[in-house]
Amino acid sequence: NDLISVIVPIYNVKPYLTECVDSILNQTCKNLEIILVDDGSTDGSSEVCDDYAEKEKRIKVIHQENSGLTVTRRAGVNLAQGKYIGFVDGDDWIEENMYQTLHDYMQKENVDIVTSKCYREYPWGTGDGVLGDTIPTGNYQINEKEDYIITHLFPGLYEKAEYINGSLCFKLFKVEIIKSVLNEMDKRVHGFMDDTVCVVGAIIKSKSIMISSDVLYHHRERKDSFTYARNPLGLLQVNYGYLALKKILESSVYKEKIRGDLEEFVSKSTIAALNNLFEGDEYKIPQYFFRSKTIPISSKVLIYGAGKVGQSYWKQLKIEDKYHLLGIIDKNASEIENLGVIFTPDQMIDFKFDFIIIAIQDMRLAMEIKQQLIQKDIAPQKIIWELPCSIFEYFHL
Repeated sequence: NDLISVIVPIYNVKPYLTECVDSILNQTCKNLEIILVDDGSTDGSSEVCDDYAEKEKRIKVIHQENSGLTVTRRAGVNLAQGKYIGFVDGDDWIEENMYQTLHDYMQKENVDIVTSKCYREYPWGTGDGVLGDTIPTGNYQINEKEDYIITHLFPGLYEKAEYINGSLCFKLFKVEIIKSVLNEMDKRVHGFMDDTVCVVGAIIKSKSIMISSDVLYHHRERKDSFTYARNPLGLLQVNYGYLALKKILESSVYKEKIRGDLEEFVSKSTIAALNNLFEGDEYKIPQYFFRSKTIPISSKVLIYGAGKVGQSYWKQLKIEDKYHLLGIIDKNASEIENLGVIFTPDQMIDFKFDFIIIAIQDMRLAMEIKQQLIQKDIAPQKIIWELPCSIFEYFHL
């Protein structure tokens, strides 16, 4: 019988708003309060909110001047009457059992926060994926002695696979915790790090958290959304986010333990903000770096794999100009836009190369590819794989 308040920040999402609100109204958990916070929409979203409020008594509407996500969420939680708080973005939707499932975990595990996972929906047809925490499921205590969650708050470098996902939306919070965080946040925190500031702040104020593997939320990837749009204020937003996170950590008992993790995370966010300024890939900083002492200077080199790792390697090695790059090998060469020179594996016979670099992050898959290349009579000593490293590792080690 616990009331759950669901906060829906809304800004110019009229084409998606009905699907979003209906998915909340149709929850198997009926004891919901739905707060639609219209952040100065100009596309008719405001009228959709008012129509819902007239028809459904569980819905409340707040209209405000455009003020950003932090102010919008704060307005919602300060109006909320629920014992627990959840968030759904106005262009997303949720499974009908989401809040019943999260509430049941809250009751059974007696925790302050419950997490879940989400489907990433790509309308342009590049395939769906699942996003969520990468640490093992379970009930975790949060204190100075049991600090596993605290030391896994941020993604960190690429080899650090276990961390708490920073999204606010597919989680459920005790109201007093998330309300305290939002009311203490600088309203200028908006954009690159607003979700992370909320989640990190809430976890540090909590005594326990339940990590679940349930996939209950649908996040709509949109090319016209903030994630994909150029943002000239990105660096400024990273700065405000950093100051907010620093304030949270400095007032906690964990500040020395995770100061390095915070600095690392902010450095990566700064690079993301810089790359966001450029429309094309020509000037963007590579995401992955290749480092090897086994390949002599001026060797003739092929790269195997035209994914994110391969593209990053191609850009890095072209800039460094240490090797004579012959091209990129990929089994899907015919389906890939020509970022350099891409060929199929059957065309490797046309090249006289000294080394072939496997541009894959997953070691198991990389070893499978290595065996396939050996079966093509390529000498094992010519096949090079190393775990991709970040820009910080590359220049530090």
